[in-house]
Amino acid sequence: MKIKKYAERLPQYTLKAVMPFVKLPKPPILSGVGMLRRFPEVMAMTAVKKVLIICDGAVSAQPFMAQFQEDLKRQKIASVVYGRDDMELELHDVYNAVDVYLSELCDGVVGVGGGSAIDCAKLTAARVTNTKPIPKMNGVGRVFHRLPPLFAVPTAFGTGSEASTAAVALDGENGRKLTVMDPKLCPLAVCLDPKLTVTLSPEQTALMGMEALTLAIEADTGLFDSDEVRTDALDATRLIFENLEAAVEDPEALVPRMHLQKAACLSGEAFSRGAAGYTFIISNVLAVQYQLPTAALNAAVLPLVLSFSKERCAGKLAELAYNAGFGTEWDEDLQLAEALIERLHQMNRTFGISETVPALKPGNISALADAVIAAKNPAYPVPKIMEKADCERLLAALLD
Repeated sequence: MKIKKYAERLPQYTLKAVMPFVKLPKPPILSGVGMLRRFPEVMAMTAVKKVLIICDGAVSAQPFMAQFQEDLKRQKIASVVYGRDDMELELHDVYNAVDVYLSELCDGVVGVGGGSAIDCAKLTAARVTNTKPIPKMNGVGRVFHRLPPLFAVPTAFGTGSEASTAAVALDGENGRKLTVMDPKLCPLAVCLDPKLTVTLSPEQTALMGMEALTLAIEADTGLFDSDEVRTDALDATRLIFENLEAAVEDPEALVPRMHLQKAACLSGEAFSRGAAGYTFIISNVLAVQYQLPTAALNAAVLPLVLSFSKERCAGKLAELAYNAGFGTEWDEDLQLAEALIERLHQMNRTFGISETVPALKPGNISALADAVIAAKNPAYPVPKIMEKADCERLLAALLD
């Protein structure tokens, strides 16, 4: 068993040694209330002539979209809109968007909406210049050719896709989620305008905030915790803890929403450099199995995963807790770690997020645990390796 764990750790330590020499891009960000009106000026600097705007169906009907297209036109940039309706991004969405891009003779892509819309824009841009199918890009560094100009306008603050080098899509034919990670997927520029988030419901706001929190904490607690990752994760978690409740209570509170948008970008950057962990893996397996949104699953699974691994990453959890004001410098690391985990449980209760999965049945647990172990990429730098029995106990805690 120990030999198996050493073999699994070997590629992780190899990557950890190499990563300080890998320069990952960070997109320039135009941030502030009303900044969407100025964003076409930034886009025009790339000499793009016609962009495909990929957005969620609900976003396409928002008044700001028509204004955005008018502002693009003033910069001599034509546009065509591709609206998608699925909650989760599926491969057929990407291929449909590629068809529109090619038929309309576009030369740039803009993702407007949540993480799925922005991921769709990333994969569409990747497919335009890379002829191989998206499943062949699954993994790290498999996008070989440079993308056309790519921009992101998030209307949410969950996955941080607008600032990350990753995109996630569901491969329905094979019943699995694909994660494409490559520096070329980072947008050329990003616009953060908190006014675009005011239509989010309190439930959506809470779930997205918890999703960004999950990415930041998992990136920080893994083995790839460089100084840059830790700084981004600490800033992101503090901003979320300080502002999420205010944003949930008041949709018009633009300052908390602006802070949450910044936190999501920091989480995306931390995720790009620090990678994901068991919360990401387990949530994706459950999401595919039961057709559930990953954001709600992340919120339920995260405290269970942290409880499993807290002895191995107590110092990092303590730093996150202390930075967010959950204890004092005199508290023991494990005490602070447990305070952080309890805070996550408390937030789930406050926001009405279920910590169980009603569709999950005892008879499903063994097969799901097998799926989690199979889906776990050896490069995921988790603080503590989970065996099947550990995974089964964690899944059992999610039973309704």
